[in-house]
Amino acid sequence: QQQRHLVRMLTLYSLPFLFILSAVFRVACSDSACHEENLMYNGETASVSNARTAVDCQVQCDNTRCSYWTWLSGKCELKRIAKPGDKVPKRGAISGAKSSKSCDKGPVKAVPCKYTDTKEEILCVFPFVGENPGQKSGGSTHENCLKTKKGHYWCATRLNLDNRVSSTSVQNRDIDCGQRVNSKNELLCSPPGSDSPAKATTTKRTTTTTKKSKTSRSSCSSRCGKPAGLGECQCNNQCFSFGDCCSDYTTTCQVSNPNTCTGKCGAKFQRGKDCQCNVGCEKFKNCCPDYSKTCPVTPTTKPAAAASASSNKNVGVTLNGVSDLDLRTFSEDLLASDEDNVARLVEVDTGCTTRVGRPTDCSRNPLFSKVDTSILRKPVYQKLTALYENYDSDVAVKEDRTRAEQNEEDVFLSEIMKSKVMTKTLSFLKSKKLFTKSSNEFKKLLKELWFDVYSRGKRILGSSGFEHVFLGEKKAGKVQGFHNWVYFQHLEKKNELNYLGHWEKVDLGGKGTGLSFTFKWGEEQKPFASMLVGTSPEFELALYTTCLLARGDEKCSITLGGQPVAITTHVFTRPGGVRYIASSFMDWKP
Repeated sequence: QQQRHLVRMLTLYSLPFLFILSAVFRVACSDSACHEENLMYNGETASVSNARTAVDCQVQCDNTRCSYWTWLSGKCELKRIAKPGDKVPKRGAISGAKSSKSCDKGPVKAVPCKYTDTKEEILCVFPFVGENPGQKSGGSTHENCLKTKKGHYWCATRLNLDNRVSSTSVQNRDIDCGQRVNSKNELLCSPPGSDSPAKATTTKRTTTTTKKSKTSRSSCSSRCGKPAGLGECQCNNQCFSFGDCCSDYTTTCQVSNPNTCTGKCGAKFQRGKDCQCNVGCEKFKNCCPDYSKTCPVTPTTKPAAAASASSNKNVGVTLNGVSDLDLRTFSEDLLASDEDNVARLVEVDTGCTTRVGRPTDCSRNPLFSKVDTSILRKPVYQKLTALYENYDSDVAVKEDRTRAEQNEEDVFLSEIMKSKVMTKTLSFLKSKKLFTKSSNEFKKLLKELWFDVYSRGKRILGSSGFEHVFLGEKKAGKVQGFHNWVYFQHLEKKNELNYLGHWEKVDLGGKGTGLSFTFKWGEEQKPFASMLVGTSPEFELALYTTCLLARGDEKCSITLGGQPVAITTHVFTRPGGVRYIASSFMDWKP
């Protein structure tokens, strides 16, 4: 009995100790040694909850059916076991696996780098395994950029769970990671002609000093112009662009911040700079962050500007027998008649406010938070999406445009010609003598304007108005066109787009949303994008075509849900009077 009593007492008093030991062990297993910085898993999410730190997020994963997790801005995403996805760069995100999983492959990290030609930011992931995307076996582990046969430096931009390369930077352009170094104190990526030297120049004496100094990781003392390791703040002239300067960089190294208006108010426009300090920067959304505070507008300037705007606000223009009032009345009537408008079935998460062309991703969520599946069962949307696989986004690649693809174009046009929107459009055009032929002839005109292919360079028939406006194109590493919400959500769902942020969002009287924003399509950024969300494809096609016939290359002033809108349309005119849509897009402040 005494023995049983002793065992019972030991068990009773040891339980709290074991519980505490278990908690300590769990936290120890959640050590950040295996955490991966600036990375997230892009697979399916099982649950989202609040978590104060990344360690808390890992503890949640350890205590549930979870294999991988991502923590960002106080939110913990636990990924589905079957589909955690790949490792993709995301500023501020920390990711990891369940504590019981081995960390033998070592953690990886996304580092801000830049394309040397455009200075566009790109997040590179180091280290990575393999030399080609999709390589399933073999290959070495790389802590630096690799070089193509033509001498261009590239990096990995997405990895699978085994740290193998899934995607890379554009391999005909060079990557420069500044003075960031790897574990061997070698520069991560430094192509010829970059601002960085070929090799890091830190000496053993510097390394010893760094180890002894308690403030070296957060101070520029004795580090001005020198390289720093991964995760450390920087003390070189590129840190302003990357946003990772040490707090004392400007004072210790005696340099000025190019991203401020201090001492630069009223300076002339500088092409290629996304931080301006002149009166036009507010219009083009490229003011420095402190512009309004540092360069206030004088009181005498405002009334004059307001008076000018007021005196011109209601002035209408009549061109080709059509007044601005005619177009405003027509556009509002057309919006009210759009039977395939699905604005109530679509929700967007516009996230942060940003500037034109800013490459930083400040919106953690996709743009489209909800798209009702019933939308794609509507006939016009079915016939629109059937066209998506008919095009190559590169304008330097000839479009084959087979007979089957032309038949799909005809089916789409036939569908939209049956709509109330197109009936009203044709009626308006005839009443204004902008088009006087039959509906059959109007369909032929739409096909010529929108679907006939043409060249945007080197006589390669690689473009069309429809592809440019409704799908988007790429030319010489730049995104062009791309003004349709249906295709945007289609690619976003496939993880081929990254919405970065917006600067304008307008409500179209409950019938849609107008957006001005920036995004990345693969590695290429569209600096200034605009589109309607929720309106039908026939509505947009009708508006663009009407504005072309009524205003030509001049701005077309309309209203949608009471919101002033300006449509700009450009055409290519060929011998014989043949015309093609070159571009068509909207602005919300005409």
